[in-house]
Amino acid sequence: MPDRAWLEQPPPWVVFPGMEPLEAAADQGAQEAWVDQVWRPFWASLGAAERDAYLSHWGASEAWRGAIHFLFETPEGFDAAADAAESARWLARQAEPAARSPRGIAALLSRLFGKRG
Repeated sequence: MPDRAWLEQPPPWVVFPGMEPLEAAADQGAQEAWVDQVWRPFWASLGAAERDAYLSHWGASEAWRGAIHFLFETPEGFDAAADAAESARWLARQAEPAARSPRGIAALLSRLFGKRG
């Protein structure tokens, strides 16, 4: 963004004055739409030096700086595809015991009253 025009984009705490820092990840209404359509792409377009200058320009508190870093910056070396694959494997392992356990009224009665034999 030439000529520092990127400094004109207001930050979340200006657009939504009552928003707490970690609420920037909220997933509802106008706030979600603004974050997804405006803020996230804007922030991703800035380099590290521009991000720091932007936060200083808008007087970001330490809480806002921390929240923005936590919510909108990918840690170095983070592999989203590997993370998603790991999550899928974990979910599959969680489903296995459920698939093996008995279901239905007989299973419920057995759990409630124990096996009688």
